[in-house]
This record gives sequence, C-alpha cells and structure tokens, in this order.
Amino acid sequence: MVAQLHPALKLSMGTWEYYSVKMSMKDLVANVTFAHEIYASKTLSTAMQRVLDGARAKKEIARYLVSNDDRFFNSIVIAVVGGKPTWFPVTLDDDPRFAMITDDDGGTGEIFGVLRFDGNQKYYALDGQHRLKAIREVLDPTSDLHPEKPKDFENENINVVLVVNKDAEGNEEFMVKYRRLFGHLNRYAKAPGKFNNIIMDEDDAFAIITRRLVAEHSLFFWDGSHQDSMRVKVESGQGLNKGHVHLIAIETLYDFVEDILKSPDNISDYNWSSATNLKNWKQSRPDDELLEEWYLFVSSVWDAIHNIFPEISESNSANFRNNAADIAGDETRNTAYFRPVVQQRLAKLIRRLLNVASSPTSATKIQSSLSALKKLNWDLYAAPWRNLVLVSDTGNPGDWKMNDQGLRPATNLAFEILEWQLGLESWTTEELEEEEDVNGGVRDGLKTRWRKRLVGIHLTENDIENQWAEILDGVL
Repeated sequence: MVAQLHPALKLSMGTWEYYSVKMSMKDLVANVTFAHEIYASKTLSTAMQRVLDGARAKKEIARYLVSNDDRFFNSIVIAVVGGKPTWFPVTLDDDPRFAMITDDDGGTGEIFGVLRFDGNQKYYALDGQHRLKAIREVLDPTSDLHPEKPKDFENENINVVLVVNKDAEGNEEFMVKYRRLFGHLNRYAKAPGKFNNIIMDEDDAFAIITRRLVAEHSLFFWDGSHQDSMRVKVESGQGLNKGHVHLIAIETLYDFVEDILKSPDNISDYNWSSATNLKNWKQSRPDDELLEEWYLFVSSVWDAIHNIFPEISESNSANFRNNAADIAGDETRNTAYFRPVVQQRLAKLIRRLLNVASSPTSATKIQSSLSALKKLNWDLYAAPWRNLVLVSDTGNPGDWKMNDQGLRPATNLAFEILEWQLGLESWTTEELEEEEDVNGGVRDGLKTRWRKRLVGIHLTENDIENQWAEILDGVL
C-alpha cells in the first residue's frame, strides 16, 4: 500500500489521545474496515462491534447518500491495531498571523499536523460501521446502487476520529478500553425521536406539511401571543392531559397528515406498500409543486372537518375532554374526536371515506364525501363509546375515565361499529351475534365482541340491549 498523508488535529480527552482527520470517501473505504474482518476470533470476549445490519446500511443509509445532494454524516470513530500512524506536527508559532492563538495558549505545539498511514496498521470502525458500509456500497462497482453514485462522491470528505491506545497498554487492556468507549458512544447518544424529526426534517413531506398547517391553517395557526401554541401541542408525545387546552398534538397531526395522504394512487405511485419503503421515501424531499398540491389537499380535508365539527375551533379544547361533564349543570362536554386516541383512528376512517368517493381533490367533493361523519354519535356518554372507551365502575355521574385496560383495541372496535353504521362494512343480523368457533372458522360477530369488551359491573342485560339499540338507531 502506498503511504497516505491526511491533515489532522491531535487532541485529547480524559485518558484518550485521538486525532480528527480529514479523509476522502475513497481513502476511508481503502483504509478502514470492520472488526470482524480483522479479528479471527468471534467470541464475546473479543467482540468489538455490534452485529452489522447490512440490509439497513444498503436500503436506508446508502439510499440516503445517493438521493440527497445535501447529504451529511457526522464523524466516524475508528480504532487502530498494530501500532500507530506516524504524526508530523506543523507548528504555527512562527507565523505572525496566528499570534493571537500562540499568545493565548502558549503555542500551538503539536495540535496541527499530518498523519501518515503507511499500511502497517489496521483500522476499523468503532462507531459508524453502518455509515462505512453504506459508503462502501455506493463506491462498489458491483453494487446496484453504484450507477446512482453522485458525481465525484469518492472525493468528498468526511471527518474521521482516530482513537489510539497508549504505548504502555497491552492488547487485552486496550480491547477492553475500546469496548467501553463503544458502549459510551452508544449509551449516551439519543436518537432525535419523532417529535424532533417533525419539527426539523426538511425531507419528510409529512413533516413539512404538518409544520405548514401549524404555521398557516386557520384552525391551527398560532400568532405567538402566548409562549406556546394554544391550538397544537408542540411537545413530545401524543397525550393531552387536563392541563392541555390544545386541540391536537403535533405528533398526532403528523400521523393524520400521513394517513390522509395514503390514497391508493399515492401508495402505488410512490411504493409505500411497506413500512421500509415508506421510511426510505421520507428521506427524499418531493418537489415543491407536489408539496403544494398535497398541502392544499390536506388543508381542504381539515376545512371539511371543521365544517362538520365546528366546535373544534373553540379556544379551550379541554372543555370537550371532561370526564365529569355528565354532572348536572356542567357546561363542558366529553366528545370523542377531541381525544388523541380517537383522532388517530379518525384519520383512517376519513381516508376510507375518501377512497369510496374515488379520492376527490376539490373542496366541495371532499366536503360531500365526509358529510356523513356529522350523523354519527360522538358523545362519549353514548354508544358505541359508553362502557367501551369511556368506562366507569359505578356508572354514577362524574365517575368516568378513559379505558386504561385496552384503550386502543376498544377504540378500534368502536370505529368498526362506526364503519358498519356508515355502510362501509356489511353484517347480517346472524353474523353480528355469532360466537367464535375455531374449528368451524367462525369468529365472534361485531355485537358479540362489543358485549365482551364492555366494562362495568353495574351493567344489566337491559342496559346492554338499550345501548345496542342506540347503535342500531345510528345505522345510516
């Protein structure tokens, strides 16, 4: 191997001596490998990396590299086996242009310099092996991604942090030290999380449209007069507690946008058929024309929802999430579509109604296709919500809570009932009351499953039949 020279900084932290090295992509691939390619032993005592997920590196990370002109990686941390590279310090002390630096810290010493890789050492990725694998994939002429390699990608630069062991450390000692470093690098690194991705991601179309709704749509617009938005909870998490006056959480709004845009045509055209494909698609920003088209569509859907449920524009949405609203004289309400778990499921129902109407895009036709939602009963004290989603041990006024023993399955079942009421599902009278027969291939009917999920020891058979009668009355 021909010796290579790389500009670098020599630094230290704790017990570590390390170098910050400028390296081209092709030099990185040529010089740095994986621990399993260096160490013959595969025992846990010599393991130096977690298992490499080659599929993830190729399908997600390498795809990101070839799909984004503004691609960027943070530093790859590498370790060295078989000695150290040669360090040639370059002093700036004699240059008057750097007098300020040399005066402040007593001289630049050996901070600046050049590292010489002469081929006698072996280097492997300590942190960043998936990024290294992705870069390899793009530069590999036999890879199916190679034809998409960005022009001159091999000469682009990346920062490499090279950590070296001290001369006095034996092989076993430094392996333990490197494993500990790997653990520290990963244990204290925190993934951005859904919330941060929504507010920061400039490639994910759903995040871009979500932020624009908050910034521009009249239903969500926040003028900044309060420290926080009064309409959208701009915090991590989808829950809305008693102290939240918001209509919706930004994470729920994001999911709503995604579900609404999952039309049959979009799923087919953009290959959203699997979670992996959708995740990869989110890494490439659509053109501005498509983003505008989708924003206007989602905005029209929310306009229609507002027309159907005008109370969602009320300033304090907490007044519609009061579990004690059934107490005589209380002016608050307990309305299903103000609940996050219902909002999450409502988006899927709306998308289904739009599909039935052949995915309209005009505001008038969107409004028409969703108008039946107004005819459903969204009062949590009424069926199908009562004793299913909103439950009570006593049935006494004010003694209600959201079902904490299976809220999501209960909500999904309530929406199955709504879909049947809307004519989206068909059940005969016999099918509704069928009992599960595993051998006969029969599952519980809709009414049977609803009865089994009802909560409340106070419920009588008459109560149950009266609630079912309410549900039957709601069939359109």
